[in-house]
Amino acid sequence: METVIDTTLASVHRVELSNRQHIAVKRVKHNTLYKRLKRAARELDCWASYQHNNILPILGFAIVGADIAMVSPWMSNGCVTDFVTRKPNCDRLGLCTQLARAVAYLHEHNVVHGDIKGPNVLVSDIETIQVADFGVSIVDHLEIEFSATSSGRGTQRWQASETYSQTNSSYNCARQAPEILEGKSDSTKEADVYALGMTMSVGLPSFNFKSPCSNQVG
Repeated sequence: METVIDTTLASVHRVELSNRQHIAVKRVKHNTLYKRLKRAARELDCWASYQHNNILPILGFAIVGADIAMVSPWMSNGCVTDFVTRKPNCDRLGLCTQLARAVAYLHEHNVVHGDIKGPNVLVSDIETIQVADFGVSIVDHLEIEFSATSSGRGTQRWQASETYSQTNSSYNCARQAPEILEGKSDSTKEADVYALGMTMSVGLPSFNFKSPCSNQVG
């Protein structure tokens, strides 16, 4: 089992099966076993409830030590930001369209992903978008917890205006809409759409981004 991602919230491992097939095994982290099991169970329930051509399928789960680990196909092309860097002539419009369809599907089922960003958007072997990581998703306004407090939800760089507060640094401000400083609400469909646009912008070389907070960044 090879560790390929190791963050404060989770670790992802690549595992080779006896048939030479590779799978990804994700383990969530927390100081207490109860919290780890709770987070894993909620993410597993959300992830397994929705199937779409552009959502990474879940194969099942495994017990690793005392933890529940989520098992999915291994995406050898990696995340979309790395993919378009390696293959600059790929069909970027097609990838953006597929990502939009995946987000639209989730929203049609009243699911807010909550953390749309390049590293959570994978590319399959046949070069199709596969949205992953439902650790902070919200279903029917009920949070699928992945962190102990709301401060751990999502990634600030990609969050929409209403999910961010004035206490954050000018660096994080640089890729957020003006109203992101207001800190009015939690993750929403609108926030997903904003993050969708930010993710798409990474793959467009002609995109000339002007920070909405440029007047505040020294």
